[in-house]
Formats: sequence, structure tokens, C-alpha cells
Amino acid sequence: MWVASNVFTQTLEKTRPKIGVVLSGGGAKGLAHIGVLKVLEEAGIPIDYIGGTSMGAIVGGLYAIGYSAKQLDSIARNTNWDEFLTDKVSRRNLSMIEKDESVKYFISFPIREKRIALPSGIVAGQNIIRLFSGLTNSMYNQTDFTKFPIPYFCVATDVEKGESVIIKKGNLAEAMRASMAIPTVFTPEEIDGKALLDGGLVNNFPVEEMKKMGADIIIGVDVGFRYYKRNELNSLVKIIEQSIFMHSMDKNQRSKEMCDILITPPLHEYNASSFNHADSLLARGERAARRQYAKITALSNRIKSFSDSSHTAARKVKSINEFYVKDIQVDGLKDVPLEFIERKLPFEIPDTVHVTDIDQFIERIYGTRFFERITYNMEPLDGGVRLHFKVIEKNTNFFRVGLHYDPDFKTTIMLNTTFRNKVFRGSRITLDVALGENPSFTGLLYRNTGWNPKHTFMIRSRLVPDFGLKVQAHSIGIYAYENDKRISSYNFKDITTDLFLQANLSNNDVIALGTVGDYTSIKNNFNYADNQESASYYSNFYILFKNDSYDQAFYPKRGSRIFTEIKFVKGLSEDVKNQNGFFVASVRANMVIPLSDRVSLSESVFAGTILGDSIPAHYQFLVGGMGGANLRGLIPFVGMDFMQRTNKHALVGRMDLQWEMWNDNYLIFRTNIGKVTPRLTDLWVWSDVIFGYGVSFGYKSPIGPMEFSLMTSNKNPGISTFINIGFWF
Repeated sequence: MWVASNVFTQTLEKTRPKIGVVLSGGGAKGLAHIGVLKVLEEAGIPIDYIGGTSMGAIVGGLYAIGYSAKQLDSIARNTNWDEFLTDKVSRRNLSMIEKDESVKYFISFPIREKRIALPSGIVAGQNIIRLFSGLTNSMYNQTDFTKFPIPYFCVATDVEKGESVIIKKGNLAEAMRASMAIPTVFTPEEIDGKALLDGGLVNNFPVEEMKKMGADIIIGVDVGFRYYKRNELNSLVKIIEQSIFMHSMDKNQRSKEMCDILITPPLHEYNASSFNHADSLLARGERAARRQYAKITALSNRIKSFSDSSHTAARKVKSINEFYVKDIQVDGLKDVPLEFIERKLPFEIPDTVHVTDIDQFIERIYGTRFFERITYNMEPLDGGVRLHFKVIEKNTNFFRVGLHYDPDFKTTIMLNTTFRNKVFRGSRITLDVALGENPSFTGLLYRNTGWNPKHTFMIRSRLVPDFGLKVQAHSIGIYAYENDKRISSYNFKDITTDLFLQANLSNNDVIALGTVGDYTSIKNNFNYADNQESASYYSNFYILFKNDSYDQAFYPKRGSRIFTEIKFVKGLSEDVKNQNGFFVASVRANMVIPLSDRVSLSESVFAGTILGDSIPAHYQFLVGGMGGANLRGLIPFVGMDFMQRTNKHALVGRMDLQWEMWNDNYLIFRTNIGKVTPRLTDLWVWSDVIFGYGVSFGYKSPIGPMEFSLMTSNKNPGISTFINIGFWF
């Protein structure tokens, strides 16, 4: 081993020794490596080899392909780590059907082999691999890591054998992702048939491997793991960190002893998840290196004296923003058809494709929720590249649980199972059962074909829109009002069967048409002279347009939501008074405008009209309540009781001023104005206008929004309250 004191005093040799830099794992603490590299660059240390584990593998891999310490510093400070270290999908990239399903449940379990199981990892790593792919695309034509500008390796752990795996070739983004796959947090990365996890499990500081690579002098940076005492193990992150690194402590100590220069930044108050402290971690890495600046500069001066001395050249990664794509290949498809992928391509092949278009395409495909992960790389072809996608389909089904309470619908527990690709390729089955005082059931079979109307003009696409079958059943207790006074109570049951075709204009816009069979039953609970249950049958034919570009489903800060529908309803029962049928037309439009980072204004309007006579009550417009329940014709209204006003024509406006006082805590001022009338012309008469206003405090909790409201209206004098807990179903 080269002893530091001897290295700097030996007689000059003709061939200078090779210098290797080893960067340890440590999660967020590994950002300190960047500060050390900054000092090594400043001192003019030529780095011949670089390698590492976990976060050290990421920093080392990017440095190996040409990123400078300054560039890495910028990446560390400007990356939204909370976003990239989760698989959270921006709501704008979810398909419309998934937008509706993504906000109902607070806990999810995979179903494997007909059993509810635990996930192999919380995060599949879609966002982090997308980040890595973008940062490393300049090396698309080089898969041998030893031929990088600085030869490189990283370390992972073979899950099956419990052995260290040294990765020196392949896809750099996938190699870095494998090296940092923390058990129980990230799912394993499969490379060459091996399931790989975080290299820190068995070899967190791979100095010996650097020696084998050919380094004569080792500069090691150990961002450190120390055993937490029992009273310090007060968080899940610390427990996971101790579980990962404790088994490699003996090897780690031997590796330290093999270093010629060992740099150990003091990071004891930080842990593996401290990414929000990037500034401090970078500074501490730099300060730790400067404490050994005398040794570093002595080494630099000695290296300069060799006849073949070379120094670190100006480092710059040549960013590639577009490729000429001549071909596309997709590997990993089993149940999802290739045509589904091709239909969502935002570009033609062959053509010049910008990397942002590729990213948007991947996000759009991932937003369909048919895939656990989607990665890509470029393969050189004559005059261009092949865009090679690797997909991992979701091969597990799910059991999910949601919870809700409000005074109108009472306590409800939602149980859900979701199955994919069971009936058709690209199909999804969801079954929802709501248990409580007002139970309900929803079953949906939906096939996402990926079809877009514009593709009908392209040779590659056939006219095959999405289609679905939805069955819903509700049982709910409701009240009847006369002159805004409650006069009766009813038990209302409704069963509908909806067969529809749908075209996705974008992730935010769809058009659909369909037919509905509707069975309803109403029983008067108070009037015993009329307490017989009356049942009726109706058929519906409808066309609708739906837009949803909210940035988040609850407490949105920007975006729009529009629902427009025209339908024809005809009674099928002999006792139905209007056998000729009637038309219903309605539009709901809401726009959320950000006024600042924490303040937004929401403006909405509802307008609806029914053309026909003898309209059944449940097809009329139902105004009142604060609920977001998925009931036909329901129009929430501040200060009014649930379904307090019903009639054939309605015009309602609302304005909410929302202030996020601190993270996930909201104060909302609300005001409503509107009319509900039996005649269309009466909508424009000022008399009998209803208005209401109120204030709400909301908290976006892990189980859904929690909200307490105070409100009043001109039809309900005094202050009333409303409490909502959990997701709306």
C-alpha cells in the first residue's frame, strides 16, 4: 500500500502512479462527495479511476462521464429529490380514468397468488431512473464503463446469493439505480438475470475493488455510518440505515485502512434521507477535504513531477437534446399490446426527436398505470439511433382501503380490488364496495386502447376507441323539502348499467358516448299511507365532454375542470308518467387561478336545464350540501342542506379564495349564489335568489382531506357546521 507520508517523498519515477477515488454509500449524505471532488479539482489531482456504492455510485458515475464538480453541485441543489425519490406521477400525466381512481384510497396491498401480500419495495424507481437516463444520455453509445472519460465501476448486492456484484458495463442509469436500491424502499433492479439491491448491504466502501482495477493510490471518501444508540433509533429512516450498513462495518473498517488519503466529513446529525439539507452536506464535504488540503496538494505536486504527468482537464458533458430516431423497439410486453404503445407516440418514426418529447411520452404511458417501470436507451444505427424501451408490466393486482365521513353520508369504509389484463389485453377491472349507513357498489371493466381521434388519419392506427362497462348501485337516505323545510324522509336505491365508448383527446380531455339502463326504487319512511316502495326503469343515451387539468385533486392551486353532458332519458315502466322522454343538458366549469405561491382563486359555474314534463325527482338538479359524492345532478352549495332545493333548471356560481397557511394546511373563504326554478325564464328573475358563504379549515392528511366548515345562507339563518374526513367516493 502507498503510505501517504512516503508517497510524497519518494524518488521520482518515470511512470506516475494511478489514482483512484472511492465514494461510499450513505444516502443523502453522499452529496458531500461533490464538495470533496470540488477540492480535488482545485488541487489539480488527476483521477484515473472512480467507483462507489449507492449515492457514491451516482456521484461517481456522473463524474466519470464528464460532469464537473460545479455541475454536480448545481444538480444536487436544484433537483426536487422528494419528487424523484418517489414514484409520484404528476396529475397532468395520469390518464383520465386514473385521475378519478388515484385519490380514493390511503393504503394499498398487492395481491399475489390469490393472497394479499406486502410490496417488495415502496418505490419502483420510475422517477429516479428517468432522472438518471436524462443525465447520462451523452454516453448512449458507450456501454463499457472502463472506457468512460474516467474508468468507473459501481457495487450492488445480489439478493438471491447475498454477494457483492461489481458492475462495469451495461446501461449506466440502470447500474446506478441498482447500486442505490435500498431494501424495502426501492424494488430490486434486474440486470443480467440478477435481482440487485443497494451495494451497501455487503460492500459500502469498495476500496479493495479499486485496487484490483489498477489504482496505486486511493483517495477514499467515507460519508460514514456510525451505530445509532438505542435511544437514537427513533425514526424508520435510522432503523433502515442501521439495518443496511451494520453488516458491512468490518469490511468498511478494513477499506479505510487501505486508503492513502481518507476523507470523512462529520455528518452525524444527518441521515440517509436528508436531501433537503443539500447545501449543508456539500459545504461539509468541501470543508472535510480542505482539512486535508496539505496532503492533497502534496500529492498533486508529486504527480506533476512525473514525466508523464497529466492533470484533470476542463470537464464538460456534451448535452444531447435530440436524436434522429430510425427505429423503435419495446421489450417486456406480455399483456399490453404493442399497438397501445405506438398509439401514444407523440412523434413519427423516422424523425428527429427531442428528449423532452421522449420524457413526455414515457410519463404519459406510465400514467396509464399499466406499467411498474419504463426505461429507455439509445442504440446506434447508421445515420441515427434505435429508441429502445424496456418496460415492466404491473403483474400484481391490488387490494385498497379508503375511509370517509361527513354528516350526510356518515361513516363509510371503501374496499377496492383492481385487476389488470384479465379480460382483454390493456383492460382493467375495478370493484368498489362502500360499507356504511349508505352502502354502494361500483364495478368497472375498462379497456384502454390508447386510441386518439387524430390517429384515424395515420396509417398505423385503426378506429378502436376505449370502451367500458360500469355497474353502480347506491342505497341512501334522503330528505324532501318544502319551502326550505324538511317534510319527509326517503330511502332511495339506484342501480345503473353504463355501456360507453371513450376517446382520450389528451390526458386532460375526453369525449364519450354511451347508453345507461337505470332502475330506481323510492320508499317513504314517514308517510305510512304512502310507504309502499315504488320502482321505475329508465334508459339514457348521452354524449359528454370532460376536462380535468387540476394539479391536485384536493385543494388545487391551478388548472380547470369541466363536465358537459347532453342526454335523452326515456321511462320504460308502465307507471312512468312521461313516456315520451326528456332531454337533460348541463355544464360544470371550474377554473383555479394562482394568485401567489400559496393563494389561489377558484371560480365555478353550473348551468343545467331539462326539457320535458313530469321529470322524476332523481333526474332533477339537486342543490345543497358541501359534498363531492358521485351522485347524478348533485350541486354543492355553501350554507344549504344536502339536496335542499330540487328542480328542472339551475344556475349556480361559486367563488373560493384558498390560502395555504403552511404546508398542507388551508384556510378557504367560500361564497355561493344561484337559482333553482321550475321554468327556464325564472332563472333570470332576481327574486328568490339563494346565496351562502362560509369559511373552511382544511388539512391534506395521509387518509385524505380533513375539513371543518362554518357557513350560513339566506335560506338557513344561523351558523351551521360541516365536517369532512377522508376521500370522497
